[in-house]
Amino acid sequence: MTTNNEALADALVTLFEAVGPGDEATVDALHSHYHPDVLFTDPIQRAEGRDAFLDANRRLVRRTRVLSFTMHDRATTPDHIFLTWTMRLAMKLGPLLEETGVTHLKVRNGLVVEHRDHWDLTAFLTSALPGGRRLIRTAFKPFL
Repeated sequence: MTTNNEALADALVTLFEAVGPGDEATVDALHSHYHPDVLFTDPIQRAEGRDAFLDANRRLVRRTRVLSFTMHDRATTPDHIFLTWTMRLAMKLGPLLEETGVTHLKVRNGLVVEHRDHWDLTAFLTSALPGGRRLIRTAFKPFL
């Protein structure tokens, strides 16, 4: 069974995979797929409204020297799109970080009304440190 959201998922995957450092044009191309009142959340930020969402993404692409998304799996329903991905990110100064995550998009009338990215902030930050993940596991071992 196909859903109307498959075409939207195709368009978003294409844009997410295309974006890179300094690429504000690809960020701007998201405009037509997002509702003016979209809510965006991830482990480090929240943006209310399409303009705030696009501004947050413009700041991200401006500040990076490496930025790429490799999209993996996806699932669509009439009201939702789920995407799995791997992100590679390096700010202008700093190490290369890599993390996998899931995007959950709520869709209404062909537009994204809620965009929530789920990823492990601790794993992301420790991915650049030699032995960083082992250090975190050791620190939390008494609590697990």
